Amino acid sequence: MWISRAFSTSALLLAASISEASFWISEFTGQPADYRLERGDTTMRPAQLMLLQAGDVIFVDDEEGRIVLLNERNERIALTRIQSPFRVPESREPPGLLANIGNWVVGWWNTRASQSSVTVSAVSRGELDPTLLVAAPVGSRLLAGTRAIRVTWQGGSPPFSVQIKSVAGELLAESQNVPDYAVTLPGCLLPEGTELELLIRGAVGESTTRISVVSDAELPLSAQSVIDLDVPDEIRFGHMALLLSGYANWRFEAQQLAHTYELRELEQRLLDGGWPDAPPREFDPPPANDD
Repeated sequence: MWISRAFSTSALLLAASISEASFWISEFTGQPADYRLERGDTTMRPAQLMLLQAGDVIFVDDEEGRIVLLNERNERIALTRIQSPFRVPESREPPGLLANIGNWVVGWWNTRASQSSVTVSAVSRGELDPTLLVAAPVGSRLLAGTRAIRVTWQGGSPPFSVQIKSVAGELLAESQNVPDYAVTLPGCLLPEGTELELLIRGAVGESTTRISVVSDAELPLSAQSVIDLDVPDEIRFGHMALLLSGYANWRFEAQQLAHTYELRELEQRLLDGGWPDAPPREFDPPPANDD
């Protein structure tokens, strides 16, 4: 199993502590400077998907600030200045050792993304053709299944129509008369092995992006190592989105996960081009040990 392989290479990073609690930071409004997280004698800034420790004290310093926590029972706790400060309680069932993988993933992503020099720009004929954001020019992948697809672009002139078709010409999903530069296409079946064409047509120009539909067996090993973690889906798939953002052909999938699980800060950073500029190869699990 991927989990056992990941454990063998990451034990030092994932050292357990009796002070852990199954609480994570799901999202927050504004900037990290609007909040304080006190852990003993240390003051920290929050980060999306951060695993908290029992006894952490969270302060909301901004009158309009809002930070949302998620616990292992998938319950959401919204904190504002009125509910501040909030002390993270002991968990009835501290997270398993591998739940700590989250802190490492978040730390890797924040460090590498801050070093990235990637910028997003429209590449089109006179900026009349809409340009799909996040997706790679060639080789983008989506996981198979029945799902809604979030499409965001720049360039071109409204109103827009957006279609997903198979290369054989079968229309899978469509939205017409879109007034803005983003739309969520209705749920459609994406069978494994299908080659898609995502067409964005504006009042003047249009563009087409090819996307391959694959199974989760095609995921990078780093992402496979978190897919089976026993944590809420928002946390599990949020970590997977962070890892997938390190691979150009998986960033469109990373955006889908961030949007589906309402990880707004993560989705916006992806749309702004603030992703890590190198794959997290250091996290790939080693081959299985037969001993």
